[in-house]
Amino acid sequence: MSIRSILFRKHYLVKRTKHKDEKLVHDTPVSFLTPLPQMNPLISINEQSHAPIIYGDRPAMAEFNVDHALRQLDNEHYVVFRDLIIPSGVKSLPLTQIDHVVISIYGIFCIETKSNNGSVYGFTTSEHWKQYLGRQQYGMYNPYRQNEYHAKSLENLLHGMIKAPIHSYIAFPNAYKVIVDGKLCDMSIHGIMNKINQHTRPVYDLSSVERIAKTLAYAASKREELRPYHIAEVRKHVESKISHSLKVNHTVSKFKLRS
Repeated sequence: MSIRSILFRKHYLVKRTKHKDEKLVHDTPVSFLTPLPQMNPLISINEQSHAPIIYGDRPAMAEFNVDHALRQLDNEHYVVFRDLIIPSGVKSLPLTQIDHVVISIYGIFCIETKSNNGSVYGFTTSEHWKQYLGRQQYGMYNPYRQNEYHAKSLENLLHGMIKAPIHSYIAFPNAYKVIVDGKLCDMSIHGIMNKINQHTRPVYDLSSVERIAKTLAYAASKREELRPYHIAEVRKHVESKISHSLKVNHTVSKFKLRS
């Protein structure tokens, strides 16, 4: 039996519906997973609602292009989740958002998509990378570190189900070139697909994939409920970083003046 057919069996959650007098009226079965209409790639096979792409939103379009490619994987062996918000296990940022997670008998793949154009340079050990657009230079946080954090959060969520390390991949679908540790890296959509397809040795059996899929499907069903909290946490974290940076700069300036 294929993974897809297993996942499309009816697994129900009970949604408690209450009347205004707070008495239980009825239990409504809610399917964990809804089959994907093949003509619409915007709907994730494990999501409960449409996820529209806003025209002109470059990051969203980059993620959509990666999503569309991932859905070309053999659905007998792969299941794709998009835009997951899960616990991080870190006090400063209790939630984290993951662009894509692919699960299969061949392993689990955590994918972070970046919409940057131009040329990107960085080192796996450095905190920040550089993006060049013509003569303009911009900084960006190291996506390797970011996605390793995502993979670790996934491992914590799937504790007891993991049988092999989660594969962490970065996609730059719009970049002209990406240089990491002095070497040209293929982080195009085609390159990411090749990396996934290189894994051909089974790691999980179908029952294990089913258990993982159910867990991630439940996480996907809570996405919109958790998103406002995640956005607020990120905003607070960024403001804290900016405030700390301003304090450091002010202290350095005072020190220089005294000198």
